[in-house]
Amino acid sequence: MSDSSEKDSPTIFLRVYTKPEGKAYLLYEPANQEVEISSPVSKETLEEAKSRLISQSRSALKDELKAERERLEGHDEAQATPQQQANREIRKTLEPQRLSFLKTIKRYSTSVQQGLFALWVISALIAIFYKGVDLSEHYLPETAHMFVLALYVFGLALCIYLMATDEKRRKETERIRYWFGPRGMLVLPCLTLVTAAAVFGSITLSLHRHGLASFQECAGRPVAAGTLTDFYMWHFMKLVPLVKINEVLKLNEPLCYSQMRVGLLILLFQALVVIPSINTVLYYWKNRHVLTAPPFDYVYEAGWEPGQEKAEGD
Repeated sequence: MSDSSEKDSPTIFLRVYTKPEGKAYLLYEPANQEVEISSPVSKETLEEAKSRLISQSRSALKDELKAERERLEGHDEAQATPQQQANREIRKTLEPQRLSFLKTIKRYSTSVQQGLFALWVISALIAIFYKGVDLSEHYLPETAHMFVLALYVFGLALCIYLMATDEKRRKETERIRYWFGPRGMLVLPCLTLVTAAAVFGSITLSLHRHGLASFQECAGRPVAAGTLTDFYMWHFMKLVPLVKINEVLKLNEPLCYSQMRVGLLILLFQALVVIPSINTVLYYWKNRHVLTAPPFDYVYEAGWEPGQEKAEGD
């Protein structure tokens, strides 16, 4: 691959190479940053090394640009040499000017529109999956409805598997982006959470009808599928860290209960769905600079070593 093709492409190229001791490394040449790839080399270890390298390179490039600017323009304008002062004047003249008020408003308006569209997509997906449970509950025989719920449970199990741990999220990043879009780490937990609340609510309603779970109408709402979905969502909001949503919004618990088996259902919902969903959102926030990085590709040339000059025309 030629130098020009790499420089002209928006893709980030990460070079894979080995050292005499037999260890494999991943190198981002523009920042001269490298990380060791865990042995044995596999798609999973490459993904893990890529995440570390992009994060490390981002910080290094920022420090490198700051140091280079200080070298060219001086640390302090009052003590800058004539050449450094000239460099300062040139940069101020040529660097992009601040946007006008109207252009700034337009840029933020575009960002808001994109955000609203993404929110609409998430809401539409949630409504489709939630409505599927609701329609099945109302129009299908109980046996057929249980079969539909089994399909939902299978899909939820797959989503929970993708979000189970940081290691799973890191290994399945590309799959999540392919299935749920570039903001998949936000779409997936939202979709999983609401769909799971509807599924748990429908299963709990069936248990209630068969006398295996009982509730008290402490908020004046009947024991129904929608009320039970809100019941599980209320317990989700109770777990959101740092923000006491239910207390602040004065949201009373939709239904009350006294049976331990109902409490076990709530704990199962929180452990399997709520905690992985919250952790996935936190994982996205901590790693957003990696998850939203440009597309990347690996470059491998047998025998290549750092500092080796490429043959002309390669």
